[in-house]
Amino acid sequence: MSTARFDTKKLTRVALLAALVIVFQVLAAYIKIGELSLNLSLVPVVIGAVLYGPLVGGLLGGVSAVVILAM
Repeated sequence: MSTARFDTKKLTRVALLAALVIVFQVLAAYIKIGELSLNLSLVPVVIGAVLYGPLVGGLLGGVSAVVILAM
């Protein structure tokens, strides 16, 4: 029973990080300082990779790539 709860917590946290990746990536398209584009979408990817390993980091990086391709 305790492992199912841990998996739910991990899934929820990864989903929150994925939502942050999407929000930061979309906002990066609109926030520009002169010719410089401010992009913070790698922050949740790195946090997810450090906390949960390379599989989650790759998943969050994939989410970022899908958002970039969709824009």
